Amino acid sequence: MLLRFMGNMGVDISKIREALLEDEDFLRGFAIKVAKQKPLQELILKSVIPNVATKNDLKDLETRIIHYIDKRLDDMRNYIDKRLDDTRNYIDKRLDDMRKLIIATSTILAILLSALIGIQLV
Repeated sequence: MLLRFMGNMGVDISKIREALLEDEDFLRGFAIKVAKQKPLQELILKSVIPNVATKNDLKDLETRIIHYIDKRLDDMRNYIDKRLDDTRNYIDKRLDDMRKLIIATSTILAILLSALIGIQLV
């Protein structure tokens, strides 16, 4: 109402409004005055409450985060176990190949040595 009155007097209302909105002390005082008025308190609370997290909301979030972390850890554990098994199987196969090669080489060497020294293998 005051602004309308001032506008009728030829005062540039938009400049006054901009100046007031940039003044932190004015805004702080205005907010306190508004918040102290009973009818406006309910309106303020109704507009703020939907954006406020409750203890149950936080507990639910904590539970979901813990489940997510547990799932990721299980996935990582399974991946690492699989990779370790694959590596272990690869090494076992290579060792088995080496054993076979050593046995074959030993057999060939034994035959060659026996031929060189004239011993007959049974």
